[in-house]
Amino acid sequence: MFCIEQDQRIQELIDAVDKHRLRLAETNFELLEKKEQLELSLTLISELSAPYISITNRIVLVPLFGHLTKELIDHNSLRILQQINNSEIERILFDFHGIGNVATEGILALRNLLTEISLMGVLPYIIGLHPDHAKLIHKSGIKTDSYFMKNLNDAIRNFIS
Repeated sequence: MFCIEQDQRIQELIDAVDKHRLRLAETNFELLEKKEQLELSLTLISELSAPYISITNRIVLVPLFGHLTKELIDHNSLRILQQINNSEIERILFDFHGIGNVATEGILALRNLLTEISLMGVLPYIIGLHPDHAKLIHKSGIKTDSYFMKNLNDAIRNFIS
């Protein structure tokens, strides 16, 4: 067995590795914090993509923005249902003017939300469908328990006048 005295360079390497290990641990924690901030921001953006706007005590407007996806509906369903439960509304208007692409999963999620709204005794209306959206909804064969109107102006005139 031979014993060799530890060289100063080896200690410097050990110190450098420890320093890099510590910095890597700090970076991982920073990345985790940034990831959580981004997830929170995405949730907020999703909620802002379907605001709940009271037009009267009995009528609510939910303009939809972005792409109609399962995630958009899922992020907003519980909030919308809770607000319906805590109010006396009779009609809820989903405005599609701000919708881009429509995913089949988004239509299915919307149908489920509309069914839940109907079960709560509120009449759901879909307004402002683009012809491409109407084709896709029709092609999918998905039946919704809702009424359809051409645009928001017609809805306001019919319900408020």
